[in-house]
Amino acid sequence: MTRDEPLKFRIGTADFDNGLLPEDSREPGSEAFSDAVVAFYRNQFAPLGGDVDVQIDGDTIEVSWDGGQQDASLIDRALSLLQRGELEQAVPLLQALVAVEPHNVDALYNLGMAFSDLGRLDEARGHLQQAVDVQPDHSYALTALGVACQRGGDNDEAREWLERSIRADRSNGYAYRNLGAVLGTMSRWDKAASALRRACELMPQDQPSAFGLAEVLAKSGDPDLLGEADRTYERTISIDPTSHIAEMAREARSRIAQANFRQTGGEVRPDALMYCLSALQKFDRMSDSEVQAVAFEIAMLGRRGIDVNDPSITYELRALPGSFTGLHLMSLMYVGFKRIAPELDSGFDLKAEYEAALQMHRSDPGS
Repeated sequence: MTRDEPLKFRIGTADFDNGLLPEDSREPGSEAFSDAVVAFYRNQFAPLGGDVDVQIDGDTIEVSWDGGQQDASLIDRALSLLQRGELEQAVPLLQALVAVEPHNVDALYNLGMAFSDLGRLDEARGHLQQAVDVQPDHSYALTALGVACQRGGDNDEAREWLERSIRADRSNGYAYRNLGAVLGTMSRWDKAASALRRACELMPQDQPSAFGLAEVLAKSGDPDLLGEADRTYERTISIDPTSHIAEMAREARSRIAQANFRQTGGEVRPDALMYCLSALQKFDRMSDSEVQAVAFEIAMLGRRGIDVNDPSITYELRALPGSFTGLHLMSLMYVGFKRIAPELDSGFDLKAEYEAALQMHRSDPGS
């Protein structure tokens, strides 16, 4: 709605986040503090037009904005700041709206979300609870309240709010995703997997949901679920191969491959040992730069996934002629890095096989 009167609100100087001010202007009561607060609010309201008046009287800051525009301009400005990740700058504008309109659900919800992301969890829960009191079926406010509780370590209350959020809106994928995370923290693996599967159905391109499901499956302790976990990690990577989550998924796939590799053999795998011995012999005839090209190409190929447990799957390299199984490639890479960068972790443990192969290689008169 459009206001005939200026928008006015008050905030205590102790409640103002002085981290928004220059370091030399953060002492309440000082002239520098007053000047910096006035400049801050004028700068925040400037994009909206109109006149801003800021008065500081003792422990109170009073702001008056006569914009002659709709209140929507104020929340739009705050949302724009939130979308850019400028949470601290958005908070005062949202506080202004809440001060004037205590039942503005959008302002309460976004203010609570901002406080939650800033780690100010008590304030977050307070504002989100107010939003839920105003609109009990606000599924996203209920979800945010659950997340704030989880961040504060209260998993039982978080679960209750998230389940309530789902009852309010069964299409809210974020509620399912966060419920799965909470249940996983509580080691309730079956229910966690069920919630995260639903999140993946509702949001098939949401990488955190896919990764969360893979993590729950992998940590459940059920060996029959490791195959699904590995496929889900692989799908996680395909959503956004360059993200930090994708990198964590690759590391998890390597751990699964390593576990499967060791389960199918003894302390030293004869096939891997022979692959390492062959690599040592082959690399003896190659320069360091040639070995590096092979090792790095395999490492890059590994970012897309190499199956080390299925010998029927083969791969080809530009740097080395031939056709190679996944285990053969990992052996080549391991031996290659031992030559060009011995301190580097290749991500796949072939230490026992490598050392046995190295001993054989050194005792071979023809090597």
